[in-house]
Amino acid sequence: MNELHERFGAQGLRTVFVVTEDVLERPARAEYCAQVREELDLDVPVVADPTAALEAYGANDLVMLLDEDATVVFKRQGVSLEVVERAIEAELAR
Repeated sequence: MNELHERFGAQGLRTVFVVTEDVLERPARAEYCAQVREELDLDVPVVADPTAALEAYGANDLVMLLDEDATVVFKRQGVSLEVVERAIEAELAR
């Protein structure tokens, strides 16, 4: 996540790490998000989705890219960093 943020942030990419639940499978809260951010040494915002609204798009390891109108332009699960980088490059080139 940090690498994507550093590489593409200046070109307009905004990266967010979303957490739906904590390790006890309770809805995520801000305190837990702060802990995740610290433990994973993330430079990007970590936000809670306590109602698991994003699960409608997929489960764990979900990568979504949205354009400036918040339209989903890329959605995959379990993809490599290289695949995500190519999708970002393609979207930024549009």
